[in-house]
Amino acid sequence: MRSQGNSDCPLDPDHGPQKRRARLHKSAVCQYAIFVVVVAVASLMAAASGSASAVGAGATSRTGAWIDQPVSFRAGGMTIYATFRHPRMGAGKIPAALLIAGSGPTDRNGNSPLIPDKVNTLKAIADWLSTDGVASLRYDKLGSGQTGLGRYATDPDTIGIGPFEQEARSALSFLARPAGSRQWPSGGDRP
Repeated sequence: MRSQGNSDCPLDPDHGPQKRRARLHKSAVCQYAIFVVVVAVASLMAAASGSASAVGAGATSRTGAWIDQPVSFRAGGMTIYATFRHPRMGAGKIPAALLIAGSGPTDRNGNSPLIPDKVNTLKAIADWLSTDGVASLRYDKLGSGQTGLGRYATDPDTIGIGPFEQEARSALSFLARPAGSRQWPSGGDRP
């Protein structure tokens, strides 16, 4: 149920006069909720495609060797940089999962400049999914990694939930395209 305020996120009510803090909180809640849903769906898809023991461990799976391909897509007038993990050779139709980093400046691999060491949580999830035959897309959301702040660099306080929703929508559109049309090199200009 949405609040009667100007809430951009149905998961969190409007917090009155503390707009900036409320907006950041709503953004974090929505990003976390989206991440949890995506990981849950990815886990279900991986379970449906077979367990790791049935497929085998390592860099190959029942669909062969996998690669991490740098790609980019457009969202809200910005270029979003990403990694598309997929079989090296065409494997026909396979399931795919969108991995979205949580709150803060966490990049596509699950690393944050706020944490001293690289933890690569999202990269590890992508590797595990590929072992079970599931392709994945993970991206540097606004304010992280190669994507950076873009047009918001001069006034980051104007960032609301909208740009993050646009990124997720564009990333899902990328995954929904036929395999031949979604594999363009990083810096590509496709929407």
